[in-house]
Parts: sequence; C-alpha cells; structure tokens
Amino acid sequence: MSGSARKDVEALLQKSLGPVNPFDVLITADDIEKGKPDPSSFIEALNKINISASEAMVVENAPLGIEAANKAGIQSIVVLNNSPLNIEDFRFVISEERIFRETKSARFIESQCNNSSYGEEISIK
Repeated sequence: MSGSARKDVEALLQKSLGPVNPFDVLITADDIEKGKPDPSSFIEALNKINISASEAMVVENAPLGIEAANKAGIQSIVVLNNSPLNIEDFRFVISEERIFRETKSARFIESQCNNSSYGEEISIK
C-alpha cells in the first residue's frame, strides 16, 4: 500500500527489485478514494489477500500511515531510514519501542514472520 501514484511505485519497485514484482497485491493512490489516515486502503489490502488484521503487520515511515494502521486494527512498526522525520514525530501514534532508525534494525521481523503461523500474534519487542 502506497499513497503514491501507481506509475511512481512501479518505477521504484523495478529500480529496487528488478523486473519481477514479488508482491501479490499492489494498492496505490490510484486505487483508493481516501488517503491515509483513512484506514480503507489497509482494509482493502487485507480483503484482497484474504487475511485478517491480526495476521498482518504494517511497516510505515509516516505518522498518517501509522494512524491508518491503528484505525484498521493492524500491528505496525516505523522504519525511519532516510526520512526527515524523527521519533518525536510519532509520539502520539505509536510507542517508541516500535520505531526503528533503519531497515536493518528491524530485520528480525522477517524471521519471526516466516516462522509464525497465521493467526499467531508476532511480538516485535
């Protein structure tokens, strides 16, 4: 789920990942009526991949995205990477222990997701 235009998202994915798109579903601003913090984009994604909110995790880099995930009832984390934002920008929408400065700081989540069965809550502390 991205709030950017489909052509921009597809160009970035191709540049980053090559010609093969590894995602089953891609939802962009072109596909939704309301942007974040409205939760409808995340709810649509859940419906398209046929999972519940408790089986999903949102990785975000913006407070409005975290707010949308919260409203949709989906666990979330923040990965700041090169964002001009900082931990203080998220203080009202997510706890500090769920904010990571860079992607490699949150790498442990991949192994937890791969080892978790659906419906099982994943602890990210």
